[in-house]
Order: sequence, then structure tokens, then C-alpha cells
Amino acid sequence: MANIFDDANIDTKGFAYRDMLGLDRWDSFTVSTNVSTAGTTTFTGRYRLIGKACEFQAQLSASGSIATTTGIHYFALPISAKGLAGFAIMTNLSTNAGSACGVNLSTSRVYLPTQASTTAILSIFGKMEIG
Repeated sequence: MANIFDDANIDTKGFAYRDMLGLDRWDSFTVSTNVSTAGTTTFTGRYRLIGKACEFQAQLSASGSIATTTGIHYFALPISAKGLAGFAIMTNLSTNAGSACGVNLSTSRVYLPTQASTTAILSIFGKMEIG
């Protein structure tokens, strides 16, 4: 029995091909951070590689509170970064307010914006070049 893709011209550099091979799947990573917290923390992260780029997501929460200060609090990227620039944004899921993060490619860290002590979940999304 023939496969419907046997005679198809498939772009081997495209998303659909990579997805069929499982190359664009999300993988989890341990969020290593120095944020100020009180109570039990839950830090989760995931990332995926798309060509020579990495997209990542992280969520930070604490049963008591969590707070960040611009330029001081950060978390490590899931994979070493390269290139000229990366970007990330942090959103407070209680207020739905977002702020830009600083992505330092030389240290492979995401520096978080200032967030006053909160019990809200902080959600981060970003992207950077990896090679």
C-alpha cells in the first residue's frame, strides 16, 4: 500500500516536515532563577527549536509571593544563545499587564522587569538565535 506522501514534493526545511519528524516539539527545562519568593515555588519551563532559533516559555509562581527587580532577577535560558539579539516579555496573569525582559545573549539569561510582590503567576515568552 502506497503512502500518500510517496510522490509528494515535501519541503524538508519547512515546519510540516520537521513536525512529522518530531523536531519542533516542546521539551521541558528546569527554570533556574534567583527571583525573590515566599512560600512554595512552582517554576515550569518549555522550549522548542525551530531551525536556528529557540522559542521558550516559563511560568513562575509562589504560594506566598514572588517579586522581581529589573537588572537583578533572571532565569537561565534553556539552551546557549547566539546572535545579535533576543526578546522576551513577562505578563502578570492577574493584571494582564506585560513588560519587556532583557535577554543577555552572552550570559544566556533572561532578566525580568520589576514586579512588586504578588501572588499572581508570572508568564514569560521569548525567542532567540542559537546558531
